[in-house]
Amino acid sequence: MLRRRVFNSRVAWSVIAIIFVAVLILVGLELWAESNVEAWPSGNPDLQLTEIRFKGQCREAFIKRIYVVAYLNMAARNAERVAGPMGEFSYYGQLKFGPAAARELVIDVCKDHSHIGIGVPQGFGGEYKYWSIHIGADAPKEVGDLLNFLTEDQYRGQVLPHD
Repeated sequence: MLRRRVFNSRVAWSVIAIIFVAVLILVGLELWAESNVEAWPSGNPDLQLTEIRFKGQCREAFIKRIYVVAYLNMAARNAERVAGPMGEFSYYGQLKFGPAAARELVIDVCKDHSHIGIGVPQGFGGEYKYWSIHIGADAPKEVGDLLNFLTEDQYRGQVLPHD
């Protein structure tokens, strides 16, 4: 009987320890992903965007096009920290950097296509840090096509085909 209690106690403590380690790993990955997303618009050249997703406003886009992500990587180097959202269209978004897990955030798009805003959630408190990425006249046609898709009413209810 004593042997069974010791065994059950060890199993219970082992399960608790495994759960604790798993939670620590998940929190660590979340904080690491958050710091990567914050480092990207802060100009970190080691972080290269590989994918971006937009969902909302009755439309969805998943972008891996080299012209779009390369331009956004370049434009992000000059991103400005702003007080809050600045675009007329808000989307649930994800950014992915290489093989790392995608980070969920808020993406705002200006109707005049001049800026894309990135809102990065801070921890688990519901607060955001915002950056504004200027979209210049030098943007490739594919960036303009994406911004048209995200801001024009004619595209409501549509999904931009995957690249």
